[in-house]
Order: sequence, then structure tokens, then C-alpha cells
Amino acid sequence: PKFSTVVDGAIKSERAAASQDEDLELTRQIIMAHVQKMGLDEEGVEVDEDLLPSHNKNPEDYPANDLMIRAALGRDEVERTPVWLFRQAGRHLPEYHAYKEKVGRSFLDMLSYPEDVAECTMQPVRRYDMDAAILFSDILVIAEAFNIKVTMPGGVGIQVPCPLVGPADMMERVPSKDSLNKDFVHDKLGHVMESVKLIRSQM
Repeated sequence: PKFSTVVDGAIKSERAAASQDEDLELTRQIIMAHVQKMGLDEEGVEVDEDLLPSHNKNPEDYPANDLMIRAALGRDEVERTPVWLFRQAGRHLPEYHAYKEKVGRSFLDMLSYPEDVAECTMQPVRRYDMDAAILFSDILVIAEAFNIKVTMPGGVGIQVPCPLVGPADMMERVPSKDSLNKDFVHDKLGHVMESVKLIRSQM
């Protein structure tokens, strides 16, 4: 099989990677081609210091179990494959159902409460010997941030009562590109950031 990348406006076909090392190198080449296309140097994009992990400023804040991080970076061999439990799998736990009944909120409602997100994220980590915590959230929080109403009445799955019906509808209902800045993210998705901070404090 082949894949294609765009370099300097030209489509370049490549064969699929034959090994993990080759796959990592091909991925690096694709990323760097995009970086060069955007007129950036190999140091990457300047980022907001407030968005960087806390251990960038305080090395003591680096997680004691960094197996997942080392495996993701792919720089060195790791002693074993990291283990984690996806958020959906965590919902089988009796403590999840007990907590959900205690707070009296639906799944979607819980995603807006950092204390709920942190609790449900940490439940599998407390019960099992995990190498990472998976954020208790959903891609639907992005849709909601873009003014697309989402419901989950129970027993019928996710519902979108008023889906977008075309480009004109999207232009009218979805925030403009110019408004999608840091303030927008903090306003619409600030609860997600707070959830992550709370989870970090408990790990």
C-alpha cells in the first residue's frame, strides 16, 4: 500500500512503512514537510507557556510513572507495553454507576463538572494497576462548543436534534474562524482544562 504527502505543492507517493522504526521516520518526515510548508523552523511553533505541562517549569512535577510518555515518544525501548483503560470501558465499574446515581447527572451533564470528570477518570486507575489515565470526556464537547446541541436521553444513544443542513446553516450557527482564539477555548472548554488540572493533582 502507498500513501501520499504534499511537499512544495507536489504530491509525493511513498510506500508503506516496513517496520516500526521506518514508520516513525516517515511520520517525522510528514510532520517536518508540513512545518516547512508553514514557514516554521525545526524548533516548531511558539506556544503559550500556560498551556505547557507543569513539569516544564517544575521538574519535580514530572509523573513518577512515565512509561506511557516514553513509549509514545518512541525514542528508546520500553520495558513493557503500557496499559490503560479507555473511558468507555471504565463505565462498567460499579463505582462509576454508584457515583453517577449519587450526583444525579447524565453522562453529558457530568462532562461539564470538573469534579465529576476527575472522579470518573481516576476510578479505573484506583482499581487497576494502570500506566495512564484516560480523560473522562467526549468529542461531543467540541460540537457543543460550536453551538451544536447534543442530547443523550438514554436507551437510544446520542441525539443531535438540529444537525447542520448545509453551508449556509453552518455560516449562521457555527462561530466564525476569527472568533476561535484562546478566549473562546477558555470560555467554551475551560471546564475541560480545569478537569485535567484536577486529575493531575490526584495522580
